[in-house]
Amino acid sequence: MPKRGFHKPKKEFCPVYLDDLEEHIRSGRLKVPEDRPITVKDFYDAKLITHRQRHSGIELLTTGRNIKGLVTPLRIEAQRATHRAIAQVIAQCHRTPKP
Repeated sequence: MPKRGFHKPKKEFCPVYLDDLEEHIRSGRLKVPEDRPITVKDFYDAKLITHRQRHSGIELLTTGRNIKGLVTPLRIEAQRATHRAIAQVIAQCHRTPKP
């Protein structure tokens, strides 16, 4: 018997760790735009995610290794994020002096 009905596949996001993100920015692999947030297209252009993963979206995670937080100020657009990752990004925004 053929299966009938609607099947909605589970959406799997591409995990991006803040510690690795910091490393890619420092090495120059990922460019941080001044006028807009980092998007999925920037990750794809830097070859950090594949063609198939760019349609899934980004999940922002933290490993807990970097207790002091981020060094580079970030504006990032992610489809999903953990509470710890959000807290680290917000803490960095408040810590950096504004020009």
